[in-house]
Formats: sequence, structure tokens, C-alpha cells
Amino acid sequence: MVSLGHQRGRRFFLVSGIAAGVGGVAGYLGRDLLAEEDAPVQAAPSVEDVTFETRTGVSAEAVLINHSWGTELMLDVSGLDAGTTYDVVYRTREGVEVAAGSMLAVADVVMRCRFNAAPLRADVRRIEVRAGQRVALKAALPTREA
Repeated sequence: MVSLGHQRGRRFFLVSGIAAGVGGVAGYLGRDLLAEEDAPVQAAPSVEDVTFETRTGVSAEAVLINHSWGTELMLDVSGLDAGTTYDVVYRTREGVEVAAGSMLAVADVVMRCRFNAAPLRADVRRIEVRAGQRVALKAALPTREA
């Protein structure tokens, strides 16, 4: 048989534990909210359309996003050789080639892909989509200021 005093003690510890847990979660969430309010607000990145030169049967629509950490290519493409791996490469104004990612072409669908690399948009002069040494898509980019 459990005494009445023992039951009250267990109940007190249970309620205290729940209250401490709720308080801990509230404190943690409040800390994150305060940290976000103090963080500097960054301007939205600029976006620009890209026109790729393509071969017959290939369709491509693309935009570049000029992030503070690098350049992102959003590419919608169809008509590439199914089962073939394509690499996306950014060429900088210094002539350096930087890999931005790869994709495996799929037949009869529009592939919606995103490719990222560290060079800033002001440094990127050309984008190529390659299968081995063969260039399937290419785009020369206008000069942009940093």
C-alpha cells in the first residue's frame, strides 16, 4: 500500500518535471527567435535569364541566381540523349573551369535541375553542359559587376 504522502511527492515531481520540460523548450525556441531578429537581413539575390545554344531537338530554359556565396543555375532541359551523363561547368573570366554538378538525361521529360558552384556571378563568363568532351549546351554570359 502506498501512503498518501508518497503519492503527493510523486505527483509533485511529475508536475515539476513537466513544467521544467515545457520551460526548457520555450526557452530554446525563444533563444532562436531572438537570434534571428538580431541577424542582418540580406538583400534578395539578383536573377537573370540565360539563353543556351542548343542542337535540334533539345530545349532549354534557364536562369542564374547571383548568391553571395556563388552562382546557381536553374535549368529546365529536355531532348538530351537518354542515359547519358552531362556535367555542368562554369568558366570564369580567368579561364578556370569549375564543376557545378551533373545529371543523367531521361527520355521524354523536362528535367528541372539546379547547379551550384562557388564562383560569383561577376566572375562567370560561360556555362557549358557537356557529355564527356562534347558540348551539348553552351551560353556566353554578359559581363556583370560584383
